[in-house]
Amino acid sequence: MDNEFLCFIKFIGTDIDGMYMYEFLFTQDTETFWGENFEYMPCCLCNELVPNEDAFDIVKRVRMRIKLSLVTDSCCNSMQDCMDGIIALAWEDISDYEEYPEKGRLILNYGMTYDDVEDELAKRNVLMYS
Repeated sequence: MDNEFLCFIKFIGTDIDGMYMYEFLFTQDTETFWGENFEYMPCCLCNELVPNEDAFDIVKRVRMRIKLSLVTDSCCNSMQDCMDGIIALAWEDISDYEEYPEKGRLILNYGMTYDDVEDELAKRNVLMYS
């Protein structure tokens, strides 16, 4: 899937095992990807940012022990800031860790290719599924 790019990550919740569940959305066109209130800052004041239904092509689910901080919860930035490369789409929340992760912090940027996202997750033994 060389022509699919990460455009949005939505937190779904935690399951009975304490695993974090997310939906990863991918688009073929990062230039036209958009959603309601994406331009408003900060994201955290917009009630549930959601991309336009026709703006993404693929949805993959992810279940993992890693908690992500999402730009959509940011009280400093907008989704537009993320799309402009100012802030990541998601990053590993290390606030409860005793030390910095040995493999480095998981960071997922807007526009990463499907294969690059898959590789980054695989380094943490995490798979995407339908």
